[in-house]
Amino acid sequence: MPKIKATYLPAIILVEMILFNLDKFEYSFLKASLHVVLQSVLVYGLLLISSKWLMLRALISLFVASALFIQLTYGAGLSVSIFISMLESSPSESFAFVISNLLPTLFAVICLLSMIFLYVPNTKKVTAGALSVGLCYLIVPTILFSQTLYSTPEYDLFRRSGIARGHPSWFTSIEYFIEDLSHRFPPLITIRGITDTISFMTTQQNVKSTWTAVSHIGSSDLLVLGIGESLRADNMGVYGYKYDTTPALSRLSDSIDLYTRAYSAGTTTWSSVPSVLTKAASVPDFSKSILNLAKDAGFETFWLSNNTKHSEWDFSVSALAEQADHIYFSSDHSTENRYDSILISKLSEALATPSSEKKKLIILNFFGSHFNFVDRYPEDYAKFEGGNLKLDRYNNTVLYTDYIQAEVIKLVEKYGGKYLFFSDHGLIHPESDTPLKHDVRRDPDIDSVKVPFFVYPKTKLSIQVDDVISLYYF
Repeated sequence: MPKIKATYLPAIILVEMILFNLDKFEYSFLKASLHVVLQSVLVYGLLLISSKWLMLRALISLFVASALFIQLTYGAGLSVSIFISMLESSPSESFAFVISNLLPTLFAVICLLSMIFLYVPNTKKVTAGALSVGLCYLIVPTILFSQTLYSTPEYDLFRRSGIARGHPSWFTSIEYFIEDLSHRFPPLITIRGITDTISFMTTQQNVKSTWTAVSHIGSSDLLVLGIGESLRADNMGVYGYKYDTTPALSRLSDSIDLYTRAYSAGTTTWSSVPSVLTKAASVPDFSKSILNLAKDAGFETFWLSNNTKHSEWDFSVSALAEQADHIYFSSDHSTENRYDSILISKLSEALATPSSEKKKLIILNFFGSHFNFVDRYPEDYAKFEGGNLKLDRYNNTVLYTDYIQAEVIKLVEKYGGKYLFFSDHGLIHPESDTPLKHDVRRDPDIDSVKVPFFVYPKTKLSIQVDDVISLYYF
């Protein structure tokens, strides 16, 4: 191959590192430029030293390119949230995600192929020099400040977070060392995502009930719990949104308790729902789930879902669903696009069917505002148009959800039950750099976890409608 091509690869790596460090340029152009150059030298050195082993070079290239793709699409590093979401996504969902992020996908693929196949000079001096400079930039600052690294409030918070995730202190200390390195080489944050994912996937959950001394003294023998999907409270008219996306709930406002300051337990379904529906200590305890609690209290339990029933890797939502006496996943019955109206008919069947058990707990798991937005509502609900296409489609999902919730309330009222609804999580602000996406950043914005939470009919609870509520303590 012509040696002139050796100049292409450093240029591509330089562009990659600029994109990794765009946020740093907002604070100091000089420091950010220095970061970019030294990070580029490190990546180039790694590719040089692996040039004779195609598989190793491909792995390094994949590591960097995939981290770049996630950075461009989410503004975050590869994390357990993203890994699990990838594992749990259906082929159609994955395809829709790629199409909606076509430019980042194409750029990441171009970078990947360039790093694997473009010519690199086989010069020992250049290789040794680039690798030495890059590794010194990466490691030396952490070593120099190692005495203070583990004596900061930030480390104490990180250590407690690690213990909560089930890791011993020594493991958390190594993680924190890598975390510090990732400030100078962002792709390294992927390592933490990988270790958390392996830990999550290999954790076997005890799903048999460990509740004790359970009894039922409530005033209703029919309890219905609705779980929305990716629904932002701030995009609902009933919460003060500038557009009337919830006309039905607004008409019912005198009949419901609308909690105005509720926040989800996570920014993804798999992290949020188990924390809400189990008695979580540091991690969710599946043996102390609301389903097991209800069954111990003599309730017949139902899990009716318009979501996908996931694979053997899913120890979260599907594992909870399996605890119910009656389970319905619409994906088991059809591979076509499904609207949430399917759950109205399934709820009607569950309510009308005579049962040996008098009391019922029915959990409805809606598809709601899950991406791809345009597939979540019938054409009749395409009311918002002419503005921001993505936001218009999202608002249409909210409008359709409003209709669905009103229909659920009608059925619950007919059978004299009680209904409680919340969303599993919200999405990033529509006017942000990564609008209406899962907020998988290490420090998510508060409005991306602000969710709707209401009860029908009005019920005297121990919390006030304007109290700050964390659904982690549900």
